Amino acid sequence: MAVQTMQIAWQNNTGMNIRMFVAHRIVRTYRGGPDDPMPRSPKPPNADYTQNEYPESTGYESTGVAANSSFSFTVAYEDSGPYIDYWYVAIQLGPGSDAPAYSAGGATLLPQALMKLAPASTVKAWITLNLQGNPVVFLRPDGYVPPRVGAPPLYAGLPMTKDPTYRPWPTLRKSVTAISPPETAAYVNAVLALKQWAVSQLQVPTTSRYDDYVYTHMLSMYPITVYGEVIQNGFIKRGPMRAVMWAHDGPQFVAWHREFLHRFELDLQTQLTDGDWPSSGGYRLGIPYWDWTVTGRSAGSAPWLTDFMGGDGDNKHPGEPGFVGGTWGDLNKWPLYLTDNDIPLGSTLERGFGRATRARTLPVAADVTQTLSQAAYDQSPWNSTYTLVSFRNELEGFYSPTGQWPGMHNRVHAWVGGSMDKVGSSPNEPAFFLHHANIDRLWAAWQRQHPDHPAAPYLPRDPVPGTWSLDQPMQFADDANSAPWTAPPATPADVVSNLALNYAYDDIDQLQPGAE
Repeated sequence: MAVQTMQIAWQNNTGMNIRMFVAHRIVRTYRGGPDDPMPRSPKPPNADYTQNEYPESTGYESTGVAANSSFSFTVAYEDSGPYIDYWYVAIQLGPGSDAPAYSAGGATLLPQALMKLAPASTVKAWITLNLQGNPVVFLRPDGYVPPRVGAPPLYAGLPMTKDPTYRPWPTLRKSVTAISPPETAAYVNAVLALKQWAVSQLQVPTTSRYDDYVYTHMLSMYPITVYGEVIQNGFIKRGPMRAVMWAHDGPQFVAWHREFLHRFELDLQTQLTDGDWPSSGGYRLGIPYWDWTVTGRSAGSAPWLTDFMGGDGDNKHPGEPGFVGGTWGDLNKWPLYLTDNDIPLGSTLERGFGRATRARTLPVAADVTQTLSQAAYDQSPWNSTYTLVSFRNELEGFYSPTGQWPGMHNRVHAWVGGSMDKVGSSPNEPAFFLHHANIDRLWAAWQRQHPDHPAAPYLPRDPVPGTWSLDQPMQFADDANSAPWTAPPATPADVVSNLALNYAYDDIDQLQPGAE
């Protein structure tokens, strides 16, 4: 048996006394083949996810902490047999001596940072402050180089690299076929920076600002319990689907996602350098939209390019989604820590273009024309009944005049497959935001085609039980009076105009460019 060692080295940049508690666990998975990632490999009975703890958990405490103080420890264990050993590390922070009690054998640790590592690994932890002044922690592989951003990385203690509100430039959302190579690189780097370095505002349970959005979208569909230890598929567990969805199955669908994307876009823009800001005469770079009637209908066309969103998943298991290669399939760059319960903790992105039997093809231009022709934005009973004829219900993908289900929005999720088809945690797929930018664009286009209709731009106007009316605050958190980015949360009326939110689409809007 070979002896493997794994090490944590951490750096405290807060200028505060911090107490750190660390839990680690070795997880063994049967080694089915040198190129076969877990958990799909053949295995003997009960071999997959057999838990072997060395030990179950161990607590450590750092002492003091001026800026740049550091601490490290090493774990050694024996590697054996036809198994792959993975190391899960979870860290909890507490200020000074006021940290909560830690139980070495129990389940009291609520992880603020979590990472899955291969054998013989070293992980570094940086401790900084979030916007509320609370200590947060990043776990990253040793030697990892962050994407280029406009200021020192956020682990240096900076709350953000740039305030996106200080420039009067409007944001321009371009087609994925229209953005330039420098814009593509800037967008990809900004997304990676949100995932890898931007400070989470929701610890516990998220570990980055990007994952704040994954968690918020999951929470919109079902309640989530945060566990005090690393359980088989993570440290969260979803409950049953909500009887009343916050973001889906009703009139609020496009309004909720408009606010969601707008806030994500503002966070993205904090990660851009000065050279990335004006792409064409005084516009800020926005989320590109993927018009799936025109491009991206197969691998090799935008956005499925190596330097953009990458390609399809592998075909090692025909008919099933496969693991994505490149940047978005790199466990060190794009690990999935917040997922539906049937996805292993620390997995990587999966796709399966057109492999789902219910979505072999994407919507076509005639489907869009039909959807935009609907006169009513929505109508009673304000839900996802397949017979409810409205623009919103057809755009979301429940009503289909051709009888092809799923339709429109839902069909695209199923066609991409894999991580995108796990609807609650679908923002793990970075193309989620490109897809929903197109859904948002279609709402804007519908509004311009029906400017005088009494149903435009949003219904219901008056309160209706079980849904969100025009002036009713939408829900983004368990506390209905708060949101992950602002309080009180937005109403549909607040977001009914994309131009009022200072962003435009390159093919349907006209905005005067701004100036410094």
